[in-house]
Amino acid sequence: MKNILAIVLIVFFICLNSYAGSERDLLFVAAGNADITPPIGVPLAGHGSIHRRDLIPFSRFFHRYSAYLKPSEGAMDPIRAKVLIIKRGDKKLLFMSADLVAMTKQFQKELAIRLKPLGFNPSDIIVSGTHTHNG
Repeated sequence: MKNILAIVLIVFFICLNSYAGSERDLLFVAAGNADITPPIGVPLAGHGSIHRRDLIPFSRFFHRYSAYLKPSEGAMDPIRAKVLIIKRGDKKLLFMSADLVAMTKQFQKELAIRLKPLGFNPSDIIVSGTHTHNG
């Protein structure tokens, strides 16, 4: 993942420096993704049989983000987060989607704090949990 991001950034800056026209005319786009699969043993949300259910919800005492589901026992597919950044002139927009049921406002605030040094305002950031079985 770090190698792909490094290549994207190198190409981005080469293109930025080789353009003779006004930067305001250019639309820059960058995309990336990362594996965000939690460690085995973290309870996951979603549909599941009665065998996945914790009928006496002990999970809530050990995992603050889950109740009623037993801890995971392995991973079939990675859980991914994807980012798309669009820039024209001084304006930037960041779209982030993750294969999650939802994202909290606290996550959004923390992301905005971490991206502020890169020139992003909270209004420039859009996040979305895209995991659905019915969408």
